[in-house]
Amino acid sequence: MEPLGLGVLCAAIGSVMATEAVKLVCGIGDSLVGRLMVFDALAMALGEALRAAGDTAWCLFARISLAWLVWLPLAYLVVRVAGGEAAAATWVMVVYFIALVIVLGWRFRGGAWRRIDLTGRAAVH
Repeated sequence: MEPLGLGVLCAAIGSVMATEAVKLVCGIGDSLVGRLMVFDALAMALGEALRAAGDTAWCLFARISLAWLVWLPLAYLVVRVAGGEAAAATWVMVVYFIALVIVLGWRFRGGAWRRIDLTGRAAVH
């Protein structure tokens, strides 16, 4: 097994690069050149590992909860109340990704996914 889905990370970044090349050659769309692109590879790898083990509902709950309880309120406070700009909103997204990695990593290290029976063999006894 490759460490934390390194192949998936390379494929995802390669896909973004290919899309950007097509946009530049064709002269369509807005280019990401000169912009910061935040990529939550660790959260994606941990989430995919948990989902592959059958822990899909928990991952969905964690992502939705953190988005509504961390990202949205912080983004509103930083941008609307404190008058932050795009860079401040980007830092809020980074905080969200860090919180997501911590929560998914905690779930993964806890090993609850090991008790999930994907094959149905436990019910066959």
